[in-house]
Amino acid sequence: EIELERPSPRYPGLEEDESYRLEISTSGIRIQAATETGGLRAVATLAQLLDESLVLPCLEIADAPRLRWRGLLLDPARHFLPLSALLRTLDGMAACKLNVLHLHLSDDQGFRLPSAAFRKLPSDLHYSGEELQTLVDYAAERGIRVVPELDMPGHVNCWLTAYPQWGSGSTTSSDRFGVHQACLDPTSEVVYQAIEQLLAELSEYFPDPCIHIGGDEVHPEWWSSDERIGEFMRQRGMAGVADLQNYFNLRVGEMVKKLGRQVVAWDEVAHEQLPQDWIIQAWRGATSRDRVRARGNRVLMSAPYYLDLHYSAQSYYQFDPAASQQRLI
Repeated sequence: EIELERPSPRYPGLEEDESYRLEISTSGIRIQAATETGGLRAVATLAQLLDESLVLPCLEIADAPRLRWRGLLLDPARHFLPLSALLRTLDGMAACKLNVLHLHLSDDQGFRLPSAAFRKLPSDLHYSGEELQTLVDYAAERGIRVVPELDMPGHVNCWLTAYPQWGSGSTTSSDRFGVHQACLDPTSEVVYQAIEQLLAELSEYFPDPCIHIGGDEVHPEWWSSDERIGEFMRQRGMAGVADLQNYFNLRVGEMVKKLGRQVVAWDEVAHEQLPQDWIIQAWRGATSRDRVRARGNRVLMSAPYYLDLHYSAQSYYQFDPAASQQRLI
């Protein structure tokens, strides 16, 4: 028997109630949950309890997530993943009660979204609108949010290969890993108009409350060596490229808010003028986490959990996202 207090919205949000109660007795199995999502988590627990002999123990479980955001980031920008791989991943996430798929959709090596406004921007391998709709719906049926990321103003080599007028320097296509010098021109209104159109397109494909705008590993060379950009900074009293990136971030952040979405960005965007309502993703360690938490921002803790480091599962589980800096070093 499954008893739900109310239906979940078509697409899960930040405040989704995932709590449930599971009772297994000799007379049957009973699940009670506040929402459909909570019911899905109970079924996942039931599957975990089932042993090879198809025997279930008699027990009672009252469960609720400790952490509201339990995510997995995939990077199809650097290594394209077909839709089938993403759907298979969602099945695994549902079995483990993970609830956010973070898709890093653009980087120096590729742009994996369709774009009606900028047809030269998508890479040869990119997702169609129909594939993205399938992905988002498949995830929602499993109580999983899909958060898209467009990384900017750095990590845009492929953007500027297609539209060189958006940068203050010149570049060529690249498939190497690592930080590139290519950056969007933060003084150009044409750039901001293009970003506004791209974010509007992105929001049509992804209904999630959050949009991730990147902000990591911005190489200073192009900005610091350009006299025109230097004059722009002097006229506005900017002390350095950190202030210039903050100017860029705030303008893009306002576009996201205008769409009715929540801004998420990597921890390099930390600045004395950082809005407190931004969600910051800390990938450089507990120091970054604590710095933005002290300002009152909500934080996603990613630093100890990079799966490409190939730690054992036991090692990853020893990292507690709320632990002190000393414990996480």
